[in-house]
Amino acid sequence: MLKFFLRMIWVILPLATYLSILLISQQAFNIEQKKIKNSAKFGIIIGLLFSIVLLIVKIFTVWLNKEYLTIFVNSGAIIGEITCLILLALTPFKANQDFKKHLIMFNVGWLNLFAILLSVPDALFVFYQLYVSGETFLTTNTLFKLIGCLLAILLIVTIYFCWLKLAKILSKKESILILSIFFILQLFLQIPAIIQPLLARRLIPFYKWLFNYIVFMNNHSQLIQILIFAGISLLIFYFLVKVKGIRIEGENSAIIRKKKIKKRYYYYYFVSFLAGALLLLASIQFGEKHLSQSTELAPAEEMIMSGVQILIPLSQVDDGHLHRFEYTTKENVKMRFIVVLKNETSYGVGLDACDICGATGYYERNDEIVCKLCDVVMNRSTIGFKGGCNPVPLNYTIENNQMVIQQADLDIEQSRFE
Repeated sequence: MLKFFLRMIWVILPLATYLSILLISQQAFNIEQKKIKNSAKFGIIIGLLFSIVLLIVKIFTVWLNKEYLTIFVNSGAIIGEITCLILLALTPFKANQDFKKHLIMFNVGWLNLFAILLSVPDALFVFYQLYVSGETFLTTNTLFKLIGCLLAILLIVTIYFCWLKLAKILSKKESILILSIFFILQLFLQIPAIIQPLLARRLIPFYKWLFNYIVFMNNHSQLIQILIFAGISLLIFYFLVKVKGIRIEGENSAIIRKKKIKKRYYYYYFVSFLAGALLLLASIQFGEKHLSQSTELAPAEEMIMSGVQILIPLSQVDDGHLHRFEYTTKENVKMRFIVVLKNETSYGVGLDACDICGATGYYERNDEIVCKLCDVVMNRSTIGFKGGCNPVPLNYTIENNQMVIQQADLDIEQSRFE
């Protein structure tokens, strides 16, 4: 439950932040709320439809190239963000107002579309993994995982609902400033996602400063998301100051009473946001610390290196348990792979890594093979096949009662462990 709660938090926290910031564009651009909302809804609906298609393609085919998808989605988001920054800079100018309004509304829909594509496919895949874990769907274990996902969504939706209610008191200049800072931060976050695969394929020249920048952003992406969330949380106190400054006056007692109620609700939103934010940060702090100490991977076993081959006696891996091995490439990259007997005649052989969770590894729990990061239980019959949270397949042959693995098959996958 806790693992799925945290996985869903990390998936939808950036999405909720993005969509919430986009919704204050109404104050920044002085466009009717209905028009802005219609543009946002259109982008969200199209994004959700594309996300479902991407999930289906990912589950049932091998057509989806994650690198190309990452480049496409982040490039689309960057185009929208740069366009929005230009529009914000041109806001004081009156020329071509009708054209500018249409461009703003199109851009809001565009940004909502790519905000959805950045996060929702991963969120849908988390729900899909509740089923592909190899268990019957309606079990206590699956139910707790589902509850974890739903609690994460409920918590973040509550937090940002309160934030949006309070953000309505922002002035035009304040909204422009917040939008501009947010888009600039997003550019710094998304550019590495485009550069990294291009650099890995040597499509762009290598620069040490560029490489260090990518490594830093990758290693601290979650911390950066928390810092952005902390910045948004600090704005709440500024909202509170503005709420206290609201004057309660009107033409009659009914209007005065209505303003008093509205001001009281602002205080409720403030307290609810603060409580939710503290709960979220405490959950992340406690949860990550608890999970990082919960499971240690078993040490690697011995194997025979013979020229360009790796040899493993079948008697070493025919007990039905998980066996882990470690191989060091010529570039001194340490790679891990696992072997498990699936039935009397076949073995599940794959890297100690998957396309979803990376090289976090697998461990054995009550005769089950479990992903350390997401707690998904592997279906033994599918280990050795591509898809889902399964280990990345590794080719092997059986000769003279030995499993034979070519070192070249490992070398081409070393980037997963760098």
